[in-house]
Amino acid sequence: MSFELLDVIRHKIPMLSLFFQILIVNIFYTDCSNSNDPVYTIGFWVYFPLLCLICLILETFSTIKRFSHLYSHKPLKSRICVGVCSIFITLVTFCSTSYFIETGRPFSCVFEYNHLLASIIFCVDIIVLVTFSMYEYYCWGVVRSLLPMYIQTSTNKSPNKTFSNLLRTNGRSSVEKSNESLLDPFVISHN
Repeated sequence: MSFELLDVIRHKIPMLSLFFQILIVNIFYTDCSNSNDPVYTIGFWVYFPLLCLICLILETFSTIKRFSHLYSHKPLKSRICVGVCSIFITLVTFCSTSYFIETGRPFSCVFEYNHLLASIIFCVDIIVLVTFSMYEYYCWGVVRSLLPMYIQTSTNKSPNKTFSNLLRTNGRSSVEKSNESLLDPFVISHN
């Protein structure tokens, strides 16, 4: 597994929202012995949807910035579809991790907590997160080492560019030929 794939996975884990979740749980939900107390229930239904909204907003801005930088060559519709899936997976990761960690607090103060169910939901979510990240990195995205070459060939379309004119041979630039030979091992270069 490459470090770039781990970076894609890392961006789908909402660290800041989980930090606030753990902070709130350790301050306000330390003792749930009186779980019938309406303060616990009202507090949960106020702060948890608010934290989900904050997670959603932060992930939306992060995804827009990251996708417009890394995947600018992809069609807008494709970026929107994959971005929405990424945002949804991040939100589900936040909810399932919140349910799993801290032995279910504050969920155990409001609902009947089931550790086995929490473990299954958490493991399934991690599997979905890693699978989607692998799809984004290997199938949908591009190999990052080729990304600068792609940007260079798409921005140097003007015939007035001296560097671009020097690279032109047989209607294609040498950068395009090198990209083609890197992507297809059966291409034989005739220079």
